[in-house]
Amino acid sequence: MTLGAETLAIISLLALFLTIAIAFWRKMNPGVLAFGVTLILAIIANIDTHTIIKGFNSNLFIILLGASFFASIAQINGTLHLLARKVVAMAGKRAWAVPFFMYFVGVLLAASGPGTVPGIALATMFAAPLALTMGAHPLLMCYPGQLGAIAGGMVPWCATGIISNTLSADIGYPETWLANLFVHLVATFIFAVYVYILFRGWRLTKSAEHEKESDIPPFNRDQRLTLIAAVVMIFIVIVFKTNIGLTCFVIGCVLNLLGVTSMEECIKKVSWGVILMVVGVGMLMHLVIIAGGIDLLAKIMASISNADTIDGVISIVAGCMSWFSSTSGVVMPALIPTVPSLMEHMGLTDPNFAVAMIASLGVGSHLAGLSPASTGGALTFAHSTGEFRDKIDHNKLFLQMFAISVSSVLLSGVVAVSGLSEFITSIFY
Repeated sequence: MTLGAETLAIISLLALFLTIAIAFWRKMNPGVLAFGVTLILAIIANIDTHTIIKGFNSNLFIILLGASFFASIAQINGTLHLLARKVVAMAGKRAWAVPFFMYFVGVLLAASGPGTVPGIALATMFAAPLALTMGAHPLLMCYPGQLGAIAGGMVPWCATGIISNTLSADIGYPETWLANLFVHLVATFIFAVYVYILFRGWRLTKSAEHEKESDIPPFNRDQRLTLIAAVVMIFIVIVFKTNIGLTCFVIGCVLNLLGVTSMEECIKKVSWGVILMVVGVGMLMHLVIIAGGIDLLAKIMASISNADTIDGVISIVAGCMSWFSSTSGVVMPALIPTVPSLMEHMGLTDPNFAVAMIASLGVGSHLAGLSPASTGGALTFAHSTGEFRDKIDHNKLFLQMFAISVSSVLLSGVVAVSGLSEFITSIFY
């Protein structure tokens, strides 16, 4: 019996939500469970195995594996923890401001050339051990770094900024990057404050009052080599625009050859469970897209909009789509071209409003990236669980990140409806 398109779309959405719910209930790895559910759903939908395998995100797998491999070196020889201790000591009584420091680190790392995803990877690599040293929740440090990298990646020389600017020009709105950048800067900072409030960042107590900078030992030979390697890695990623995962492997192997740590220890330290979790859920999400689940979700949300709410609705729809696909590779190319027809349907003619819609859908889709099933959130999850291996419930953290992502996407719609995006674009466009 052949299922109708709408029935198949409903089944695919239910399969996704049930997979996450069952994994949490039975304390199973959601990714491993998702691999099996993907096959069952494919059989129901009459989709061949080759199509299923295409849903395996090899690029994300390499990025996660490479970043985890390199981070394991800095964890094993204590480089990141010693660096974190020094930063905390320098912060002194200003420990409460360290999460905001991480936000601006993320902006600078992404905007300096590598873009959003590498910027997130580099910021998170430092933020997780910093959180452990300060006795803070990992998301209090990692999320501000990720949010900063999201904003920094909107500059016109980074991939996401290039895609957004090009697509906007193609529909008649050229040179939108400055307005888009400032909308993202303001919006992501607002959500960094939101995370700060959720985890009560003002209560950070680890500071130089507990440990003076002069009492902290200097970096040893292996730690100095690791820091130099990290700088070289950043340089290579920025200048040569290489894949950060593959670059991490090269630099990590060189450090192993120099005797900084052993290859066997590094491989054992890699967060294999986390990587399986992310790529498994990602494969299931790919099949949900094919089955029409995301189109169904988008249509339902779009049907409730009008001229006053369309800015917020498109932000939420973009976020929903981004939970199951790439922001720059799928969501932007799919939704930005719809802006002229939406403008016409709503009877809107102001180009600033169109640019505001483009920026709003960018913000909504990027905030979905806080989810552990997205690239940015996955990196945060991997580093957080790596540093807090025995100190945090991985399944609880996974669902906690999903909850924050969902609430952030919904709030992005509220921010968009408030007119903030339109106000900023009226200044910079």
